[in-house]
Amino acid sequence: MFVVRFPSLSMRIAAFALSFTGFVTVGMRRLRRIHALAACTMFLALPAVAQPSWNDTLAFTDGSFGEMSALLEKTIFKVDVLMLRIRVDSLAAAKIKAFVHDDSVALAVIDAKDILAEIRFLREINLSQFLDGIDDDMKKAVRAGLLDEDSYQEIMGGLPEVFSFLDERKIQDGDCISYRVHADTLRTVYRDTLGTVLLDQVDIGRQRRQSVIATFLTPGSSFRKNLLRSLPDASN
Repeated sequence: MFVVRFPSLSMRIAAFALSFTGFVTVGMRRLRRIHALAACTMFLALPAVAQPSWNDTLAFTDGSFGEMSALLEKTIFKVDVLMLRIRVDSLAAAKIKAFVHDDSVALAVIDAKDILAEIRFLREINLSQFLDGIDDDMKKAVRAGLLDEDSYQEIMGGLPEVFSFLDERKIQDGDCISYRVHADTLRTVYRDTLGTVLLDQVDIGRQRRQSVIATFLTPGSSFRKNLLRSLPDASN
């Protein structure tokens, strides 16, 4: 004969409490997962810091006053080292056309909101030669008041590490550097002869953009004279 025993009241209460605790535990785990998912969704929805595209040319004018170029020659034999090309937005181009004096033209380029400066190397050079040229022009920008001394020390001190991939490889004929400026954002992209990107770096701050653009156009720089000469005569 089998006897069926029903659980006592105390046992039923204990079982209910245990099942309720389990339900709460599972519910809390699900709630935590929902919160975590929501947090990830919110993070993904946050706007990223705007980074200018190094090859986006929509911001630039096709007019002749929106573009300048300079060939850099070195040594007494006039060896072609690199070609620099600078493009600016339409507002800066209009200012350049209106200005007469070289200083005003240079400042209109330096202060442009959108700038694309591209260097194409025309021969092999080593990293130290490249950095020496940058250092020389950057010091001139400091003396002209276009770059402050602290920024010069910080930026110049970090360039050997930034371009360390060139230490053994060296700069090759056909390599390119693109400096894309939008407001106070500077994006630097280094590509080899095959178009492979070897460096893609974004820096934020007025002095960061000045360390590149201002050094091209500071009085006495390696490029200023030829850059300004490449512009058409506004009186024609």
